[in-house]
Amino acid sequence: MNKNKAEVIREDVDKMLEEIGKKHNINLKVVSGTYSDIDYNFKVTGGENVVKVGGEEMSGAEANFKKNATWYGMEPEWFGRMFTMQGNKYEIVGLAPRNTKYNILAKSFKDGKTYKVNSIMINDLLRIR
Repeated sequence: MNKNKAEVIREDVDKMLEEIGKKHNINLKVVSGTYSDIDYNFKVTGGENVVKVGGEEMSGAEANFKKNATWYGMEPEWFGRMFTMQGNKYEIVGLAPRNTKYNILAKSFKDGKTYKVNSIMINDLLRIR
């Protein structure tokens, strides 16, 4: 077992989880993984794709952001808001509450990946507008 094989297997697992998620209308993803000479371990999380909050349908990530944004100095309506950082455009797509320093999830328009960013920095960028 090696890193390259682990990455290929993770890509396959991600594809399978996406299919299962579509079938059951849930969001499943690998959040971490480890490997050794003899095995692989992947941690998978999941949640409902759509939840109702006050009669309004929204994603679980959006509901969580709106509920907890003020704890990070953010405004609930900033979910989905775009900002530019280091010349790249990002969209706010959620919270990473267990991470005390990089606790905002932002999706890059450049590569489509989701990154953890610092809420203080994002707060400053969005309040300047």
